[in-house]
Amino acid sequence: MTFNGQVYPLNSIIIGVLSIYFNKDYSIPTFNTITLKGEDLDKYVGVYSSKQLPLKITITKNNETLIAQATGQSSFPLDATEKDKFKFDAAGVVLEFDTSKNEMTLKQGGSEFLFTKE
Repeated sequence: MTFNGQVYPLNSIIIGVLSIYFNKDYSIPTFNTITLKGEDLDKYVGVYSSKQLPLKITITKNNETLIAQATGQSSFPLDATEKDKFKFDAAGVVLEFDTSKNEMTLKQGGSEFLFTKE
């Protein structure tokens, strides 16, 4: 196993290698992203809270990039992977928005948490 210009988290790479080696379910990640216009991001901006976790996630934008920040944590940029779906690979975070319901689902570490826009 070798790494060259690693941008993807080392832990995620090792988990992938071990999952494949031990014949466990594993989906190879896609690194495709899409570019959205700044005005297309407006519908995601807001503060989201969850009954499952005692924290809030604030979504803002900087030009054509969504920025997420959870209570007491540093902010991080989100990459759009498809309509209403964003990721931050360094922390293994995926955010999926359902704007018709004012909801966002946080997926991380095999768990899913539902957040509602305040």
